[in-house]
Amino acid sequence: MPAAKDGRPRTPQGWKILKGDPYCRACKQTSYSLRAVIVPVVSPQNGSWAGLRNELRILWSETTRCANWLVSELYSRDVRREADHQSLPAMPHVYLYPEARALFPRLPSQAVSSLAQDVLRRYRSTRYEVLWTRARSLASYRYPVALTLPRQAWSLHEEQGQWIVAVRLSDSRWRLRLRGGAAMRRQSRRLRQIHDAEAERGSLTIYELRSGSGSARGAATGDVPRVMIKIAAWLPKVTNDEPRAGVVHAGPDEHSLLAADGQWRIDPAPIRRVLAADARRRSSLMTNLQSARAVRGRIDGLQRALDALSYRTNQRLSESCRTYAAHLVSHVVSAGAQEVRYDDRVRPKLSHFPWESLRRHVAQKLDERSIRFVYVPVDGDSESASSVDELLVG
Repeated sequence: MPAAKDGRPRTPQGWKILKGDPYCRACKQTSYSLRAVIVPVVSPQNGSWAGLRNELRILWSETTRCANWLVSELYSRDVRREADHQSLPAMPHVYLYPEARALFPRLPSQAVSSLAQDVLRRYRSTRYEVLWTRARSLASYRYPVALTLPRQAWSLHEEQGQWIVAVRLSDSRWRLRLRGGAAMRRQSRRLRQIHDAEAERGSLTIYELRSGSGSARGAATGDVPRVMIKIAAWLPKVTNDEPRAGVVHAGPDEHSLLAADGQWRIDPAPIRRVLAADARRRSSLMTNLQSARAVRGRIDGLQRALDALSYRTNQRLSESCRTYAAHLVSHVVSAGAQEVRYDDRVRPKLSHFPWESLRRHVAQKLDERSIRFVYVPVDGDSESASSVDELLVG
């Protein structure tokens, strides 16, 4: 590889430098797992919430404008389909960073570089449908587009048992205190791995998340959006010192939300009660909404209640999927298996249950334990299967 600015060879495409050592695609996925650590911001340490939110609103607005400008320029400078074209020509090289820096000076240089790469990657993934088949329209970014900064633009440290993220935004450097406590145990463990250099940290993303007007936090704060921090990290996989052998056949069946080898199972009754309560409440709200078409204020209140109901139900289902996946992985580890074949072609009758989310949580947690995950697809009766690497793409 040619030499970089520091004199060392450039990293080949698809490779990664982790803890100073180069990893190819296969070795990287064998030794590390790419995960996102998402933690809410409790308060800024060196300023007020008003100042922080004002600066973030400006940056999110500029990021949104910059993203739309980038995708428009990529499209306008790309080739067009002609009558004599037999296939889509290759995309010409377009380097927009200098122009973006000049047009959007308030954005940090690292944020512009990261955003340009992300927009280019997304544009390339849909380029065929946009230019050739016309099956998809050009992407449009809506406010607020999250602000992403590379690993060099932020730092993490602990003060009196609390995690602090120091990050430079536009003109000043902010110290943001992250949420702790029992609810953040899993995130705190991963932050500890990043701080102790056991895990390789990546980019940091700042975005906002609405809690929902019907939630406890939304009612207490007046539905003020919550500022969130998302840290990408390469976490080392757990190595199995004891030899493992055998295969565990797992997945749902007609009477179980999850079952393994006919003995271990999870009863779907709690989830069935959650979905039934959601259906009853939703039916009542929809009936009231149809009968209150003439009263504008009442319609808005009912719509907020529907949004809050969807938020609470989705949160409960997401947490249940994470918990049930952890239970299954604990059973597989205790069984000493080295492979799990996951088959969800037969499922209990649960309307609107996120089976895809459950499967992804199982695959992720098995991958962290260095246990092979093989998925038997729903479509078709063949024995073809997908590995965890194929399932976790995107």
